Amino acid sequence: MAADRTLRLLATTLLLACPTPAWAQGRTPVVLEYDDQEQLKLKKVDTNGDGVHDEFVHYEGGKTKRAERDDDHDGKVDVWIHFRPDGSRARQERDTNGDGRADQWIEFDPADQPALQKEDRNHDGRTDATITYRAGIPVAEEHD
Repeated sequence: MAADRTLRLLATTLLLACPTPAWAQGRTPVVLEYDDQEQLKLKKVDTNGDGVHDEFVHYEGGKTKRAERDDDHDGKVDVWIHFRPDGSRARQERDTNGDGRADQWIEFDPADQPALQKEDRNHDGRTDATITYRAGIPVAEEHD
């Protein structure tokens, strides 16, 4: 009995002494990397709390340049975002079928609204659908 109580006390002490990882506390772990001039270079985020970084935001001169995300959490990047010098999105590419290649491309207007979307819906490497937006609302769709 005394040995059992000592073992429980030791286990409790060890648990209290070890910090709980951020993902286990319900927080999203973020890692920030800086360049030689101490400007933010890279931000890595674990968006679903599984202990694996699945969002990567790259900076140049302290401004957002591009980002990659693993939206389906399979370990492979499937969204690529490119930013304008002012930090707004210029375009986004997405892999919708998991083959590692973009098959959806969206161009954004300066107000960060979709302007034009192209898709390769049959995954043959060629665009076969184009959607035009006005003020972020689709107004026309063409198919090849």
